[in-house]
Amino acid sequence: MRNTSKVLETCKHNMHAKVVWPKGATPLIVVALRDKLKPLWKTLGRWGVISIGKGYYEFSFSSLEDARSVRTIGS
Repeated sequence: MRNTSKVLETCKHNMHAKVVWPKGATPLIVVALRDKLKPLWKTLGRWGVISIGKGYYEFSFSSLEDARSVRTIGS
């Protein structure tokens, strides 16, 4: 059985977000979204993004501090 506290600790590095696009805009694919965010989040360590559907994305960060930083600075 997995170590529950370790799994929960890892989840603290993740964030779910909905990207709101302007009316009539075509949503970006994940690679294009990552490319748009890269300059804004250039001070962060490793991070990733996956689409979880209907405009929602899951972002994963290499540290809790990076996740907190993104929540603070936004995009």
